[in-house]
Amino acid sequence: MAKPNQSAKPRGVAATSGGIKKIKQRIAELEKQEIHKLNRKIWTQDYIVERTGVSLSTYKRFLSGKPVEPDFITWITQIFGLEPLDVVSSDEWNQAIVNLQPKQSKDIDWRLVCSKMLEKQQETQRLRRKATEMGFELNIYARLGLVERKQQQRRAGNIEPKQLNQLQPEVIAKIYQHDEFLQRFTEQNQGCKNRHTAIIGEAGAGKTTLLSKIASYIQKNTENLFVFISLSNLEGRSLQNYLIKQWLPEAMGVSYPELDVTPEIEKKFIKRFRQGSVRLLLDGVDEMQNTTPLHSIQSQLKDCLNQIRVVLTCRNNVWDASVNNEITGFDTFKAQEFESEQVNEFIENWFDGANDKQQGDLLKAKLQEPGRERIRDLVRNPLRLSLLCQTFDVNKGSFPETKAALYKRFILYLQEWKQHFYSVDWEIQKKLHKALGKLALAGINSDTKFIFRESVARQEMGNSLFELARDVIWLHQVHRDIQTDEPVFAFFHPNFQEYFAALAIDDWDYFLKHVPLNPEQGTYRIFEHQWKEVVLLWLGRDNIAEAKKAEFLSSLCEFEDKCGGFYKCQAFFLAVAAIAEFKTFPWSDSIIEQLVKFGVSEAYRYLNPIPLEARNLIIQTNQQKITQALVNLIKKCQDENIILLAIKELIKIEQTNQIIKPILNQLIEKTKDEYNYLMFVWNLGKIDKNKQIYIKLLAEFIQKSKNEENLWLAAHALSQLEIENLIAINTLQDLAENSQNQKVCKHCIYTLVGIAKFNPEAIIALGLIIESTQNVNVIKLAIYSLNDVAKHNSDVIYIIVEIINNVTNTDIATQLILVLRKIAQYNVNAIIELGRLSFENNNQEIQLHAMCHLTELSILNPSASCIFKLILNKLKLENYEQYTIMLYWINIIVKDYDVLLNKALKSKKYENYQFSEKDLEFLRLYAGEDNKKIVSNYSRQIQNPLNNDDIIQTAVFILSDKGIGDYQACTTLLKLIDKSQSQETRSIAIYSLKSILTQDLILKILTEFKIKLSSEIFETDFELYHEFYQLAWYCARNIAYPDFFKAWHYESSLIQSFKSQFTNIRLQLKAMEKTFPILINAYALENETDTSAISQEICNQIYLEALSDVEPLEVNNAPQLKRLILRFKNQLKTQKLAIIIENCQPSQELIAFCRKITDVVSIAWITDEPLEAPLRGFPPNQPNLLNAIQSWINEIE
Repeated sequence: MAKPNQSAKPRGVAATSGGIKKIKQRIAELEKQEIHKLNRKIWTQDYIVERTGVSLSTYKRFLSGKPVEPDFITWITQIFGLEPLDVVSSDEWNQAIVNLQPKQSKDIDWRLVCSKMLEKQQETQRLRRKATEMGFELNIYARLGLVERKQQQRRAGNIEPKQLNQLQPEVIAKIYQHDEFLQRFTEQNQGCKNRHTAIIGEAGAGKTTLLSKIASYIQKNTENLFVFISLSNLEGRSLQNYLIKQWLPEAMGVSYPELDVTPEIEKKFIKRFRQGSVRLLLDGVDEMQNTTPLHSIQSQLKDCLNQIRVVLTCRNNVWDASVNNEITGFDTFKAQEFESEQVNEFIENWFDGANDKQQGDLLKAKLQEPGRERIRDLVRNPLRLSLLCQTFDVNKGSFPETKAALYKRFILYLQEWKQHFYSVDWEIQKKLHKALGKLALAGINSDTKFIFRESVARQEMGNSLFELARDVIWLHQVHRDIQTDEPVFAFFHPNFQEYFAALAIDDWDYFLKHVPLNPEQGTYRIFEHQWKEVVLLWLGRDNIAEAKKAEFLSSLCEFEDKCGGFYKCQAFFLAVAAIAEFKTFPWSDSIIEQLVKFGVSEAYRYLNPIPLEARNLIIQTNQQKITQALVNLIKKCQDENIILLAIKELIKIEQTNQIIKPILNQLIEKTKDEYNYLMFVWNLGKIDKNKQIYIKLLAEFIQKSKNEENLWLAAHALSQLEIENLIAINTLQDLAENSQNQKVCKHCIYTLVGIAKFNPEAIIALGLIIESTQNVNVIKLAIYSLNDVAKHNSDVIYIIVEIINNVTNTDIATQLILVLRKIAQYNVNAIIELGRLSFENNNQEIQLHAMCHLTELSILNPSASCIFKLILNKLKLENYEQYTIMLYWINIIVKDYDVLLNKALKSKKYENYQFSEKDLEFLRLYAGEDNKKIVSNYSRQIQNPLNNDDIIQTAVFILSDKGIGDYQACTTLLKLIDKSQSQETRSIAIYSLKSILTQDLILKILTEFKIKLSSEIFETDFELYHEFYQLAWYCARNIAYPDFFKAWHYESSLIQSFKSQFTNIRLQLKAMEKTFPILINAYALENETDTSAISQEICNQIYLEALSDVEPLEVNNAPQLKRLILRFKNQLKTQKLAIIIENCQPSQELIAFCRKITDVVSIAWITDEPLEAPLRGFPPNQPNLLNAIQSWINEIE
C-alpha cells in the first residue's frame, strides 16, 4: 500500500486502550440503531473498511493497538463521529502530524485519491445500474459464480432454450465460486494465466456490480492503487487522455479540493502507472463510442499503461465479434446465472428494502407454482429479476392479468434502462419490434427454433435493424457454428422471442387450420410444443379483437381428430390454459366444469394421463373460476375420496387456504375411514402454521394403527411435516424390514430416500435395512436408491463403504460397489473409496468388482486413472482374480474381447477357475461391442423364454441406453409389453421404450400397437390396454398431428385381410412326412447388414418357433448356422426344413446370406419383391396364400 505523505513519512500513532474501547462502544451503538431500522446487521469489518478506505490489515492493526499512520486514524474516527484525540494520546498525535503541515503537491496520498474517487463512483454506478423506479436492487450484492472460458463456444444443431447460455465442458477451463474468483486479485494473482482479466456476459448479468466489488476487494486486500473507469464516459477520447484530463482533476477535487492539478501532479500520477502498482478497472467495453472497441483498448495498453493490470467488463456480442479476438493477454470469465437460492435471496433483499417481507414471500411462492417454469428461468438474470420484483410490487402482490401484459411491461422497462446509451425514437422502435417479430417467427418455424445464424438474422431483419437489436439488448451472441464459425445469436431470453413472435401474428389461423379428412393440407401449430407459449401470448394481447379470440378458443373446444381422441384432448387442454389469458371467453365456465370432471369429480372414468394432465392444469387456468368450481364441488359432494382430491387441488392455490381449513376440520371430525382421516390431517398440516397439532395427531395414529399401508402413509406424512421426526424414520425402517407387503416396503424405502437427502438418520436407517432384512427385493431397492441420496448428501458414501466392509453377503457388497461406481461419476470421494476397496478389502471378489469398476472409470476420469495406476503398481498379480482384473482393463481399452477371453480361458492360471454365468454373460453380450450388436444381443435375451424377470429387466434397461432410434430394440420392447405377465417388467419396458423412440420409429410402430387399443383387449386385459393407451398418448405428444393421423389410418382393408390370412397360415401350415415348415418373424433383420447378426437372429427365430424350451446356441456365420440346421433336423426328426420369412423386406445382404444356406434348408419369402431360385417369393396379397405356401412345401417333399 502506498503510505500517506511518502516524501515526509509521518510517525505512526497507536490507539490507547481507552480509545479502542470507545470505538467498540460506538460500533455497538451504531449497530443497535441499524438493526432497529433495517432489521439486519451491517457494521461488519468489511463494511467499516469499505467506508473508511483503509485496508483490512490496517484496520486490524489499529484495533490491536499497533501504530498506524495519522491519516488512517483520521479516516477511521471520522466514520464513527469521533476525533483522533478521542482515541490516541495528544502528545503522540501532535508529534506525528508535524510532517503533515502544510500539505503540498509532493505529499499527495494517491491511495486516498483512489479510495475517495471510488466511493464517489460507486454511488454513481449504483444510480446507473438502477433498473426499477424504487431502486431497491441498488443495495443488493449477488455473489455471482464465474466460469473461466478457454475459447469461444462452437456448437451445431438445435439447442434447448435452457442450454442457450450454458458453456459446454470442452470450453470450460474452471468454474469459480465468488470468493475464490476474488482471490485472483490479491498481490499473488492466484491462478492467473494472463496479465489481464475480462468478465463477459449478457446485459444485466451483474458485470458492473462485480467489477465494483473487485475494486473494493483490491482496496482492502492489496497495496495497489485502483482506478475505475466507465468507458461510456470516454466519448471518443483515449484512455490516457481521459485519465489525466478528466479522471485525475475530478479525483483530486474530491480528496484535495484546495490543490490545482499541475503538470507536476500529472507526472507523479503517470509515474505510478509506470511503476506497475495500479489496477485499472474498465467497465463496459461494449458501450464505447467506437466501431472497434477491443482493438482500441488493445492499442492503448502501452506507453504509461503497459505495466498495469486491467480488469474489464464486456457483453458477449462485442467480446466474441471476431473469430480471432482482437484483444490478447486476457483470461476470460463468463458470469453465471442465478441459482434458485440466489433468486430467493435477491427477492428477500429487494422486498426488505420495500419494507414488505410478506410480499417477497408471496412472490417466491408464486414462482414455484406449476406453469411458472419459464418465468423462473427468465429471472435468473439480476436485471430481469429486478424488473419482476418491481412488476409484482406495483401490481399489489400479483402478476399482471396476462403473460402478454407482463412482457409488454418488461419491454418498456428494458427500453428505459438502455435509453441513456441507445436513444431510439418511436418510429424506429416500431420498425425494430416488427423486424424482431419476423425473426422470431422464422426461428420458431426452423429446426433450430431459438437460435439463428447472423446471416439469417440480417436477412430477416435487414442490416441496420439487426445491428440496432444487437447493440441495444434484444439479441446476443451465444456461440459460433461449429462448421462455418459464423456467429449464432439468440434473443435476450427465449420468452422475449415468443412474445415478439406473438406480436407478429395477425390471425389465429396461423396456429390452426383444420382439414378433417386430409390434415396434411391443414395447419396444426397448436400441437407443437414450441408454439404453446406463443398461442397464450397472442391471446393475451390487448390489440386483438375479442371476437377473434373467441373464434379460436371455440375451435379448440370443438376440435375432432378422428384418431383416438388424443389430439382432441390436447386441443381442449390448450383451451384450459388459454382462458387464463382470455378471461372474458363466454365458454369459460363450461371449460372449467369439464376440467373438474376430467381431473377430480369423474377422474375414475378416464384413463391416465387424462386426469393427471387435467390436475396439472388446475393451477394454470383462471384461478377465480377454478377455485369457485372446486369449492362448489366440495359443498355438494358426499364422496370423501372426491372431496379429498378437490382439496389437494385447492391447496395448490395459495389464496384458498382460509376456505379449506374449516372444511378439513369438519371432515376430520366426521370421517370413519382411516386413510381419509390421515389425508385430511396431513393436508391441514400443510397449510396451518401450527403444524405441531397435526404432527401429534399423526404420531398418535402410528401408535394405534395396525394397517401397514396406513402406517406407511402416516409416517410419510409425518416426515413431510417434520423432516427430522424420528418416529417417522423408525416406523419406516421397521415396516421395510418386517412387512410382507412388497408395496409397503417399496413405499417405505422411497420415503426414507426422500428424508435421507436432508437427514443423516435416514441414511443410517437405509443401511440397517440392507444389513438386517431378508427381503431380497427390499435390499435391492434400498441399495440402488443410495445413488439418488448421494446427489444431495455425500455422507452416504461412507455408510456404503462401512456396509461393504461388514456385510457377509458378497452379492450385497457387489451391488453396493456398483452404486459407488455410479456415484463416482460425479463425486471424487467415491473414486477414492473404490480405490481403497480394490486394494485394502480382504475379500478377493470384492476387490475384483471394485477394481473392474475403477478401471472403467479410469478411461474418462483423471482422478480414477491416477488411483488405478497407483493400485496397479502395488499389485503383484499372483492369482487369477488379479489376472482377471488386468484382462478386463485391457479389454476395455483395446476392444478385443474374443482374443483376450480365449487367451484367459486357455491360460494355466485359469485351470481351476470357473467364470460365473453372470460374468460370462456380461462379457459375451456387452464388452467391446458397438450399439447395434449390443441391441441384437440383448433383444435375444429378452425374447429367450428361459430367462427370468431379473435378467429381462436388466436387458431392458440396457436397451433404453443403447437402443435409441433402433427399430429392433423398439419392436422387442413392444413384444415384451404385449407378452410379459409381470406388471413391473411391463412398466420398465414402457419407460424404456419411451426413452428410445424417435419420430421415425413412432410412425413405424403406431399401427403395430394400435390394434391393442381394441374393445376386446379393454375387456379381457385392461392393464395391457392401459399400458398401450399411455404409450399412444406419448406418441401423440411427440409427433405432428398429420403424421399421426396418416399412420393411424394407414392400414387398408387389403393389409387387414393379409394379417388375418397370415394368422391362419401360422395355425394351419402342415408338416409333411419328410418336411417341417417354420414360419419366422424377421422384423429384427430389417436393414441389418452384419452377417453375424443375421445368422444369430435366424437361429433364434428357429428356436423360438420350433424348439422354444431349448436355449439358443451362438452362431456367427453361415457355415455355423448350416451345422446347427443339421442338428435341428435331427431334433425335429425330419429330413427337410422349410423356412418361410415374413415381416422383413429381402435386402441384398439377406438374400446373399440365405443363398449360402439353401443347400441345407429351403427358404421362401412373403414379399412383393421378385426373387431368383432357389429362393421363392409369395406376394402378401396373393389369393389363397396359405394354399400356395402349402403347395410349395409339398413340392419340396
